[in-house]
Amino acid sequence: MGNAVATGKTSALPAALTTCAPRELATFGAGCYWGTEKYFRDFAAAHQGGVVDMRVGFMGDASAMKDPSYKDVCSGASGHVEVLHLRFDPNKVTYASLVEHFFTFHDSTTANRQGNDMGPQYASVIFTHTAEQAETARATIAKLQKLIDTGAISPGFLGQKVQTAVRPANTFYPAHDAHQRYLEANPTGYCNHRKRFTWPKQ
Repeated sequence: MGNAVATGKTSALPAALTTCAPRELATFGAGCYWGTEKYFRDFAAAHQGGVVDMRVGFMGDASAMKDPSYKDVCSGASGHVEVLHLRFDPNKVTYASLVEHFFTFHDSTTANRQGNDMGPQYASVIFTHTAEQAETARATIAKLQKLIDTGAISPGFLGQKVQTAVRPANTFYPAHDAHQRYLEANPTGYCNHRKRFTWPKQ
């Protein structure tokens, strides 16, 4: 766990993402990282100051390839997942709110697949940076599964099981610059993410 980053074949990270405590970091894999970034930038716009900075890139476990290229990751053999890596201000937004948002725009009931995107690089996964984050992630998964089982959210999920993995964070490799804020520069670019449900009010 922790705040490990690396560059090499990828772009450099800003200081905001390398000089903070692990509890201020969050890393999510929800399929193609272009759409994941778009929806978290929407979250950031709605919670001013809550998200300090973010980058798309790759993360895997300790056995994953070191310093992978985008081509390596796309092969599905590098051991990495396409992720969004962000820093947030815990005084303005909670980690739980980030996790809940993550579930609303992708299909967490499909393993290693989001729509037409198939392979382990497109897994639904939460990489956690502290034990408290892991606890929050698992509790949110349990809450979502209960809503699915009772039909309290989108009927399309009824009978499905949440496949999202919770894994300890490892080295983050930022993607090259052309893939950062990609859908802002290319508004009609590829994105298979969409708003799938709204969490019921407690």
